[in-house]
Amino acid sequence: VTMVDDLDNSDHASTSSVHLSWRELGQRVTRSCCFQVIASTAILANAVVMGLETDLPEEFHWSIIENSFLCFFVFELSIRWMADRHDSFIGADNPDMLWNLMDVACVAVGVFDIAMALASGLHRGSLATVFRTLRLLRILRILRIVRFLRQLYMLAFGFTVAVESVFWVAILMTLILYTGSITLVRTVGNLTEDDTLHHEFLHGKFGSIPRAMLTLFELFSQPNIEPYEMVLRDFPILACFLVLFILFGSFGMIALLTGVIGDSMFSKNDVRQEAEMQKKEAHRIVLLEKIHTLYESMSKDPNGELTKDTLDQMIPQMKEMFKAEAVDIGESDLEVMAKCIDLDGDG
Repeated sequence: VTMVDDLDNSDHASTSSVHLSWRELGQRVTRSCCFQVIASTAILANAVVMGLETDLPEEFHWSIIENSFLCFFVFELSIRWMADRHDSFIGADNPDMLWNLMDVACVAVGVFDIAMALASGLHRGSLATVFRTLRLLRILRILRIVRFLRQLYMLAFGFTVAVESVFWVAILMTLILYTGSITLVRTVGNLTEDDTLHHEFLHGKFGSIPRAMLTLFELFSQPNIEPYEMVLRDFPILACFLVLFILFGSFGMIALLTGVIGDSMFSKNDVRQEAEMQKKEAHRIVLLEKIHTLYESMSKDPNGELTKDTLDQMIPQMKEMFKAEAVDIGESDLEVMAKCIDLDGDG
């Protein structure tokens, strides 16, 4: 019975090691540069196909190519899911959790789109709007390219953290537009035919607060006072106001917005890097404590030294310990480390 139990345990251990090796191989494949390049190329090619399909919908059977891309994305997502396991792939401890969730959502929308098309047969009736919306959501696949290109990721992250600053700049701009609109409506917006020959033009541009705000916003986004040339000759004060508004409101706000976004990007990025360094340091301290505890629990010879055989037996446990602290290291690397520790080679 003991012999049978030993055989069962050895078979179980060998099976577990095979699973671990396959998972380790999958992680190395999915994190390799070649795999990243292939995935990025597929996303870019899918984006090109979407553009051609939009402009030339009748020139080719685009659904065949789209379904081929979907099959590739399902295959790519499945490999990454199996390599990282379910709990770690979309786990809260995974730094790429949000990206992984977006990948799952994009692929799920494509699969659901095909399933609905096969179930209904034709895109007609009340389901037409649903199908158009689902196909429009395929554009989200293009956003996946951001996770594969670090430069785009840094720009996207910087813009995200600068949203708060942009919001307050927009509030300031709205107050400036509102204040300027009140001034213009009360001074030139309600002039009559007896006051000036340009009363229709002025009333059309500055006759009410919404109209005046829209006019000032147009000058803010595209500073061009040529349509106002004839009016400004008769209203030099209005000319001065619009010139000052363009200088400080348009050019000044653009400079302020650029500075605020740039400062937010750099400051938030520094804070993020500092937080990552502190997190890595905390992981390192926890890992050192676990290694020390593991070392103390190992059986030693009379001289208080470990044998290489004892250390080799603990390598799988050490690998799981490193993996729990998000340290990517394989058993082969740990075996090399064990050999390096044995300086005199006596085991």
